[in-house]
Amino acid sequence: MLPDYSADGLARAVRESEYDLQYLIYTLALHRWLRFRRTDYDYDMHFGGVRYLFCRGLDPSRQDGPGIFVARPPRALIEALDALFAPPQREAA
Repeated sequence: MLPDYSADGLARAVRESEYDLQYLIYTLALHRWLRFRRTDYDYDMHFGGVRYLFCRGLDPSRQDGPGIFVARPPRALIEALDALFAPPQREAA
């Protein structure tokens, strides 16, 4: 396997390309949509995480999944981002 497709190599590529910011934005959007659509929504139960496939690093003959970046942002981070982007609360009249 090429070292660029190791777990460390993929993590570095994700950081350098700012894919981590991208997946946080998409995670927050999905979190908000699922909360709106499902009355029983729970981040820990319903959100499976993020996957980035680096096609040149994929090798179906291997079980260790080279070429696949996996992450699951902590629930606390997603809830903090959700609060940060929430509309301002109006004071009661």
